[in-house]
Amino acid sequence: MSRVLVLGSDHVGKKQLVEAVVAAAGAQDAAEWAKLDGHAVLAHTLVTKYYSAPLAFHVPEAAHAVPDDLSPYEGLLLVWDATQKASWSHVQSVMEAIASREHDLEVLVAVANHASPSMVLENMNDCCLEHGFEHIAVSRDASSAATGSETSGVDRLVEALQCNMWTSMEMRDGVRNPTTESTPTPAAAPKTPKTPQSTPASTPSLLEQDEGFEALLQEVLSIREDVNLQRLTDDERRARAADMAMKLMSLLGDSDDDDESSDDE
Repeated sequence: MSRVLVLGSDHVGKKQLVEAVVAAAGAQDAAEWAKLDGHAVLAHTLVTKYYSAPLAFHVPEAAHAVPDDLSPYEGLLLVWDATQKASWSHVQSVMEAIASREHDLEVLVAVANHASPSMVLENMNDCCLEHGFEHIAVSRDASSAATGSETSGVDRLVEALQCNMWTSMEMRDGVRNPTTESTPTPAAAPKTPKTPQSTPASTPSLLEQDEGFEALLQEVLSIREDVNLQRLTDDERRARAADMAMKLMSLLGDSDDDDESSDDE
């Protein structure tokens, strides 16, 4: 099970935020928190068209504690209360500490909880960008407001979680799961032409999406092998992980568009 660490000062709404994320991601049952090694833990299985991934959100009981060992975690959420500027100072100090350490965290997000549209958060956005974090503002009712064609709020946070290749992910039915023993197909290898067949208009795009996802998985396996063999620097690993996230976001976005088109027909 992949772990997501959730840090922030006292009374900034860390657990409430996690519950809102889990609900927005499709959880049907009420959140049931457990206790483990001084952490409040909420488990949730993240589900997309291509994969499902068991996640565990860990909220330390000691609000200011940053673990010496970050290796058990794949994601980090830093939560602050937009109505309490002092809580931002804690988030900023944690970001600086994280930036000075080697880690394998793939999802790095700072969340301005209890934000309102009138708040100016430009300085916080710039600081997060400087330290490699995405900054997401979430309103008091944890709802999301569309900004043009972009998602925001809790929905954007769910999207950020979905666009990561979690080590716990399992392919859903109909999607092949590549293994390290399989021989990757070279990216530039020409495809054998196939005789056109009479198929529904949507079929080619769906096949292309599935093939694209499988190719993306092969790239992820290659990156992990390079990391294990210490072939990549920390900066190179992060750059390639960011590239993978953008590709996955594109695939998931195409899937959503196809679903909407089907609904309109």
